[in-house]
Amino acid sequence: GDSLSIVANACVAEFGQPASTGSLGLAINAIELDGRDDPTALDVTISFSGFEEEGFGTLSGAVRLWFKDDASGGQQLRVSYSATAVSERGDGLAYDFDISGGSGSSGDGAFDMNGTFVIGGAGYAMTSTTLRFNTGASHPTSGSVTLRDFLGNTVTLRARGDTFDLEFRPFGAPFPLIIPGFLWGAQRLG
Repeated sequence: GDSLSIVANACVAEFGQPASTGSLGLAINAIELDGRDDPTALDVTISFSGFEEEGFGTLSGAVRLWFKDDASGGQQLRVSYSATAVSERGDGLAYDFDISGGSGSSGDGAFDMNGTFVIGGAGYAMTSTTLRFNTGASHPTSGSVTLRDFLGNTVTLRARGDTFDLEFRPFGAPFPLIIPGFLWGAQRLG
């Protein structure tokens, strides 16, 4: 339950560096330690309100980070962006989504991504089925991620072992255009 708040008003850490303004908060929601005082679980929230480093844009919103070691020797992890807005030189980004997943002791794992984001005024929704990794794979081996724009057009990436398919479906189209068989390695994605 410990928390820390910092409020800056044209603060300069070092002479000649840009000034910072705004507030930054850190809340430790939960922490668990093992017998050696090493963390086995952590839940923290970092919040920003009008935080700006002069000449670099502003940051507002919150990011929550959670992880926990599980009994099998693996880990569970979740990163949540809540009404997080970034503006840099007039270009705006907004995030409101979760990434959650975990890994087993053997190196296999899975994750999901769901939520919305806005880039330069265009909104997108992202949903996934669970993306799974097998031991030693540097890319998803099964599952899918779908990106939908504000007009209703969708692009879906479907993992199929060492390859993935891309599906594009314009809004109202009865069937998607499917481009199969991209190699993860050839796309520098795994």
